[in-house]
Amino acid sequence: MELHHRSEKEAPKKVTKLFLNSPLMAYSFDLIELYKRVGNNIDAILRGAKPGEIPIYQVTKFELSINLKTAKQLGLSVPPALVASADKVIE
Repeated sequence: MELHHRSEKEAPKKVTKLFLNSPLMAYSFDLIELYKRVGNNIDAILRGAKPGEIPIYQVTKFELSINLKTAKQLGLSVPPALVASADKVIE
């Protein structure tokens, strides 16, 4: 259980750290939600469910991240409406 909690806290930090280094924008799924789903699937299998009977999970939550620092370095302007709709904005 400790491994799950440690991974849940570290993975988003690693993704954010990677994002801080350069990309202009990223549109990705929520890693924490995905980890929780995987944990639920493992729990179901350990309780006796057949893997083929577990429904396939379709990601429903996505995050838009915009790096304004990179945009500035590239000489690009990001529309205010896009910045307002972003889940994460790096100044």
